[in-house]
Amino acid sequence: MKDPENPFIINTYHSPEYFCNRTNETERLISAIKNGRNITLFSIRRLGKTSLIQHVFHNLNQNSDYLLVYSDMLPTSNISEFVSVLAKAVLQAESSNQSTLKKLMASLSKLRPTISSDALTGNPEFSVNVGNDSDAVSSIEILLSYLDNHAKIVICAIDEFQQITNYPEKNMEARLRTSIQLLKKTRFIFSGSSKTILSEIFTHPKRPFFNSTEIMELKGIDPIEYRAFIKKHFVNKKKQISDEALTQIQNVTEFHTFYVQYMCNKLYQKAKKTIEKEEINNVYLQILEENQAVYSTYLQLLTPFQFKLLRAIASDSPILAITGSSFLSKHSLGSPSSVNRASTSLLSKELIYIEADGYRLQDKFFSGWLKRTKV
Repeated sequence: MKDPENPFIINTYHSPEYFCNRTNETERLISAIKNGRNITLFSIRRLGKTSLIQHVFHNLNQNSDYLLVYSDMLPTSNISEFVSVLAKAVLQAESSNQSTLKKLMASLSKLRPTISSDALTGNPEFSVNVGNDSDAVSSIEILLSYLDNHAKIVICAIDEFQQITNYPEKNMEARLRTSIQLLKKTRFIFSGSSKTILSEIFTHPKRPFFNSTEIMELKGIDPIEYRAFIKKHFVNKKKQISDEALTQIQNVTEFHTFYVQYMCNKLYQKAKKTIEKEEINNVYLQILEENQAVYSTYLQLLTPFQFKLLRAIASDSPILAITGSSFLSKHSLGSPSSVNRASTSLLSKELIYIEADGYRLQDKFFSGWLKRTKV
């Protein structure tokens, strides 16, 4: 694969060379797969779950014993769309084997699968048509049976799995669990960005998936490792970056994967041979200015009090005692009950999240914008 022009990749996985660390996490996922354990992987948004899965797939792809299936359920809203996304992922995984692909398409005749070529890349593209819920349910069983009877061991990653809790079909978990628990050769990685919902699905005794997987929470990349990764890629392109500049990147991104990659991508595009703290600040301010229109629209999604609380959290982040008297008094936030209601709403909107050290904003650049802007 050709090296990218910019070594700081955003929103995709390229190769191990451009993937920072995650050695322990990679080994743990591969160990679970090789030893027959399904695993649930979760983290806050944009921390690198999908890239980690793709990195694991890259490593497993060196072994011809595996069929690797990746599907993203974020855009789905019902069982029919779930089946459509999963079926297309399985078809894509089999696209290199024409005889197997024909057999699979024949077995999925209810879904009327079709194949075409992407106009730009020439890669195969698949579409399926799920007629009704009955077809969807039977197609899930056909798909899973096909996978479990495959000549290879199948690794099926279902990203943003928590979406199934929003489907109008209320027994979706039970339907899937009933089918999945009978499989012998297929391994699953269930991943998502909602710790609360995924924990409920897989750890609550009354839920169908209770204790059916190993639980793994993805944390941030070790700062020492990330600093070395950043420096290496600038040095490889004959650019130097000072320790003060690296510290400033850490300060404004909290070394949250997406925001580090985005800032370094922009910085690499603009940087001279030597990068100092001032250059970091210039790029950071440019990013905040470019996103101002987006951040301003958040006002329309929030009540004045919710926005006030959001600004207060950004100002003092992380906040351990969000209803503590000192925090309430400093920001004139009124009663603890009002803050509790507002924080619950902000959590549900995924504008904030909770770590061991307290409440933080999801979007690190938005947090910086709030600190600097008077609305």
